[in-house]
Amino acid sequence: MTDTSRSTAYLCGHLWAALHALRVISGRPDPAKMAGGRPLLDAQRFPHRELTQQLARAGERLCAAQRRGAGHAGAAAEIFRSIPDHLPADGKWPNGLEKADQEEFLRGFRTGLGQYETAHGAVMS
Repeated sequence: MTDTSRSTAYLCGHLWAALHALRVISGRPDPAKMAGGRPLLDAQRFPHRELTQQLARAGERLCAAQRRGAGHAGAAAEIFRSIPDHLPADGKWPNGLEKADQEEFLRGFRTGLGQYETAHGAVMS
């Protein structure tokens, strides 16, 4: 179910955390890439473009996690199933975010990342 109590920017950030967690769990090269630097900055500023690109890879990462074993597969499946919870009520991501909304994106990202690390830390390290 879509979370209507959070701002669109917050939901975008939380979704970015879910997609980052999938990347880490799948064992993709440079799994920390989405959590900092240019990729995170671009996602904050242009969520539609960046989320669309990463969502296109989510299924591939789910399958890669499956190949890594039951622990990785279970964690990835749970995160993958949570993706709709982080979609805005209207199903649209903004093309760009202003500075205040970028901070809200980061808040959503940090909250989500903390939740995923707490729940799935054993397969995220």
